Amino acid sequence: ITWQVQHGTTVSNGSYLDFLYSGDTTYSNTFNLATDGFIAGVHEVTSGELAFYFADDENDSAETVRFTFENGTFGPYGDYEVDGSHGGGFDKVDFTISSPAAVVSLQDGLFQYTVLRISGDTYLKGAVLTAYGDHKQVPDSGATFALMALGLGGLIAARKRMG
Repeated sequence: ITWQVQHGTTVSNGSYLDFLYSGDTTYSNTFNLATDGFIAGVHEVTSGELAFYFADDENDSAETVRFTFENGTFGPYGDYEVDGSHGGGFDKVDFTISSPAAVVSLQDGLFQYTVLRISGDTYLKGAVLTAYGDHKQVPDSGATFALMALGLGGLIAARKRMG
C-alpha cells in the first residue's frame, strides 16, 4: 500500500508554502497519512520518502536550508543549497525514511518537519511524504489452536456418543 500527502505544490510556478528570509527563518508542518487512508493500528509503514521543493527570488546567490524531523528527533541534516529559479525551475531535496527509529515514528501516521533558512532567501514551494507499507500482521495468541483443539475434541465426543 502507498500513502502520499502533499503540502503546497511540486511545480515551479504557482503558490508557495512559505517565503524563508531573514525575518521568517523557519517553516514547520506535520504530514498526516490519515488524509490518504492510513489507519494507525491497522496499517504498518515499512519505509518512506520525503521531497521538498524550493524556488529562488533570484536576488542573492547562496540560499541554504537545514531540515529537522519529528521535533528534532531526526536531524538536523546538513545545509542544502536551494537556488532554483522562481520563474522556470526549482530545486528538490530528497530524503529516504528507512532507519528503524524513523519508520517507528510513522506508525501513528504523523510526521513533523521543520525547514530552517540558513542563508539567503528562498521560497519553500512544497513538501511531499510518500509512505509504503501494508496491513499490520496480527500475531496469533494461540486462540486459533485452542479453538481447533476444542472443536476436534467436540467431534470426538460426539462420535463416541453416536457409536
